[in-house]
Amino acid sequence: MSNSAFQIRDLHKIDPEGENEGVHDILFTGADGVIRYSDDVYESAEEAQKAIALLEAAGESPDWWEVFTPTPQAA
Repeated sequence: MSNSAFQIRDLHKIDPEGENEGVHDILFTGADGVIRYSDDVYESAEEAQKAIALLEAAGESPDWWEVFTPTPQAA
């Protein structure tokens, strides 16, 4: 999985008005530059980090995750 990277995303920061207090998901940027997001959400950044460690240990690339398309922020 060279040239790929995982990033933990705090969903509450994206939608402070929502019900996502403390909820995180994972973004994965593949070697091809495509960004995907995890199907699962995690109750803490530590839980998300554990999930990343398992993926890295297994040597798996999460190609089955949904492609992340940023939505424009309303002004």
